[in-house]
Amino acid sequence: GKPGGKTPALGPYLRFLLPLAVSQYFLNQLMQTDLLFLSRFVGQAAGATEAGIKAANSLRGVYRGVQLFAFLPYQLLMSVTFVLFPLLARASAQGDKAAVRSFTMTGVRLGFVLTGLMCGAVSGIAPHVLRLVFPEEIWTQGGDALRILSLGMGAFSVLGITCAALSGLGRPTAAALLTALGVGLIAAGCFVLIPRAELGPAMLVQAATATSVALAITAAAAGAVLHATAGGFVAAATVARVLGALAVAVAVGSRLPWLGKVFVPVEAVAVAALYVLVLIATRELGKADLSRVLTVIRRKA
Repeated sequence: GKPGGKTPALGPYLRFLLPLAVSQYFLNQLMQTDLLFLSRFVGQAAGATEAGIKAANSLRGVYRGVQLFAFLPYQLLMSVTFVLFPLLARASAQGDKAAVRSFTMTGVRLGFVLTGLMCGAVSGIAPHVLRLVFPEEIWTQGGDALRILSLGMGAFSVLGITCAALSGLGRPTAAALLTALGVGLIAAGCFVLIPRAELGPAMLVQAATATSVALAITAAAAGAVLHATAGGFVAAATVARVLGALAVAVAVGSRLPWLGKVFVPVEAVAVAALYVLVLIATRELGKADLSRVLTVIRRKA
């Protein structure tokens, strides 16, 4: 074929890619900073005795198990970013502000609803989820931490979608600064909260709390930046309905008894179904959403 011209030139290309790489670096750090600080402080609290070292190692293992389940919403929502990024990039390049706003609000709303669905199921039956695959040491000590951290990872999922949208709109530097802010807030929160707890599960809860609060603040800041950039983020009513449905799902799920490993998936589905029913009752989900889902299913079939 014929040469495509001299654009994009190396300079503009690197000015886009370097902030994007920095953003991805800090995005990965967001998933590890709490564990790093927890390891430091449990080590200090444990001292040099054999029993203390064993307890510290045990707590690190428990928190790592908690993280594995807490990361599920973010890992499952990566597909949204893969779709949203190119759509926004094309609409932005074409100068179509209406399309930019529409894609942004649709993508973020979808992210909110799906995040709440998964976080509600994991947080609601957190100890049961851990008990499904881990030994007693982990599910007895990590249940409360997972209940909190899974909600924080919901905010992390929204932050990931928001940063992908900003990058697609040509604002990778803003995404990099926001993720760096999140890392700093997690570090500060862990530095303040973890040392106040006694050596044991309380330290895990404090680490999860510090992380969740920091991620919620960062996601809110990212939402404000995206709103200013794209002219929209997500409707306030959607946020209120999703948070309300999430609260109901967690409150009910936390009261479900242990019925055995076979029934853990059943309880998770029941909590997720309750979340969806609340959204339908509050008219956040309706026939139009069902029609979109059925359309996608028919195309795949």
